[in-house]
Order: sequence, then structure tokens, then C-alpha cells
Amino acid sequence: MVVYHNGLPVCMLVGRLDLKRLAVNIGYVRCYLPKARVLAFIRGGFLGKQSSENCELLTRGIIDSLRSGEADVAELKNVRVNSPLYCVVRSLPGFLCRDHVPVVNPHGSLRSVGTFEEFWNGLCRKHRHNLKRQARLFLRKFAAGMEIRCFWREDELERLIYDAEQVAKKTYQRTLGVGFADSAGSRQQLKMAAERKWLRGYVMYIAHQPCAFIIGLQYRETLYTLFMGFDPKYSRFSPGSVLLMRCIQDAFTPSGPDRLLEIDLGPGDQRFKLAISNNQWQEGTVGIFAPTPKGVLLNLIRTTHVIIARFAHGVLAETDLGKKTKRLWRAALSRK
Repeated sequence: MVVYHNGLPVCMLVGRLDLKRLAVNIGYVRCYLPKARVLAFIRGGFLGKQSSENCELLTRGIIDSLRSGEADVAELKNVRVNSPLYCVVRSLPGFLCRDHVPVVNPHGSLRSVGTFEEFWNGLCRKHRHNLKRQARLFLRKFAAGMEIRCFWREDELERLIYDAEQVAKKTYQRTLGVGFADSAGSRQQLKMAAERKWLRGYVMYIAHQPCAFIIGLQYRETLYTLFMGFDPKYSRFSPGSVLLMRCIQDAFTPSGPDRLLEIDLGPGDQRFKLAISNNQWQEGTVGIFAPTPKGVLLNLIRTTHVIIARFAHGVLAETDLGKKTKRLWRAALSRK
């Protein structure tokens, strides 16, 4: 969708039309809604002048598309909650078609602050202590057989995909249908990145077997992390944290084409992301539902599921019993 002023394009909103099931996670149970036609507008797909006036024009265009029967719901992913687009999408649609419970997550990044030592000293004392303890424990156990390899070139892509898949298929994320998977879509994305020299892959090996990985894309001076994972049998030794520290150390190179000024850690409230990021904001995935019986029903079902999920997360997850249940649940999903 493109907005023009005096015949010149001033902004655009990029998305696609999907036929899929919307889903809501309640704990680690993924609840699927009825199949629907979804106008999915991608993260970072709003380009150009993002004024309130332009956001209102685009939102009215989306509503018109839904009213005409093009789709049952529009989904705008990872929109900053303090942006004009988020405010307009939350307020302009009618009550029955409005998203009353958008899913909001923190998003963190690590901006270069000079040297790695300066970054390290900027961390809170408790987190520095935990990272040192994890690194000592890991190296004491595996230093002799540990190796970290970097994958940047196109001719290294097959090895990166194979080794990452060996780790990813053991994680609890695989049971939930999220995270890295050796699929046609992932291969196409990583192949394009390798061809354009954007690919950045790190794999940690213990006794020549992969145990953790980080895969990202470097565009200009920012590294966008796409996938992370580690073999759950090593969870006591935190190999993911050790590998991430290596990735951050490489980011603080003094100069050259591979110098990074920022590592985008992606959305999510994982504790390690919030602890090491020095730039944080809130993002919401917000929907607009079609003014049709199916659209209104989808909104009602989704709203009910999200309210239950928030109750489970906010009230139960923070208790000692909830935390213990969460750990056992993850372990069971990993075994599965």
C-alpha cells in the first residue's frame, strides 16, 4: 500500500496475503484459531514518512480491504507502541473489529559503546558475576574439546544448516513449531543472505558435535539475530551465553567493512536479552478484524485466549510452583 502526495510516493506499507491459522500460546501450549485469510504486514515494512495523517490513510485502506472481503483479519507485526501507526490501528477500527489485547513484547539491542571491556563494565555486577561463573564452569568441563566456528560464505551454508538443525531439533522450541528449522523458507532466506555477504553464523562444538548456534544477518552496521539455540543436555553449562559473548566480542572490531555498531537481539522477554541490551523499546503485534460475522468471531475467540494466556503468565508463572513447572515443561518438550 502506497500513499502519494502531489503524485509522489511518500510512504508505503508492505505485506502479503496468507491463508493460515492464527495462534495464541498459553504457556507452552499453542492454541490454533480457525483458518482465516490474513493480511500480514511484516516487521519493518512501514517505510517513508510515518505521520499520523499517513497512518490514518493506510489504516482506512486496510479497513476497506477487509470490508470488501479480501481478508478476515489484518495483522501488523512488531509495531513500536509509541508510534503513530500503533495508536491509529488501536483507535480507528470499530469496537467489534478493534484489537483489544495486542501482544506486546520488549525488544532489545546492544549498541556499540567502544571496546568490549567498556561493554562488559557497563553490565550490572550480578550479571557479570553470573556470566563469569557460567564461563568458568563451561571451560572447566569442556575447554579441551570445545571449538567455535564462524560461517559467512555461501560455500559454508550447507554445513551451517546441517549443524544448526542437529541442535534445533532437540530444543523445546521445535515442539512449539518456532525457532530454526531446515525448511525451504529458511534455506531461501539464508542463501540470499550468503549471496549478498550478509550471512553471519556461529556454531559451538563439543567433541566435534554441535551444541549451540547463533544465525544472523548483517545489514550495513547492524547484526540482526534470526535464530539461537543450544542442546538442552548442556543447559547446566549455559553454552548459549558463552557463544553469545563470543559473538559480541567479534562485534567490537576496531574498523573495516565487518564492523558492527549494533546487535539487534530481537523481540522477547528472555532474561539474558534484557540483561545485556543497552537499548530497549516495546513492540506490539496488533490486528484489525473484518466487519463480518467471521471477523468478529475471530476477534472474540482470540481475545479470550489472550486473556487466559496473560493470566497464566502474570499470576501463575511468577510463583515458585509456576517457575518449577515451566522448567519441567521445557524439559519434557525437549525430550519430545
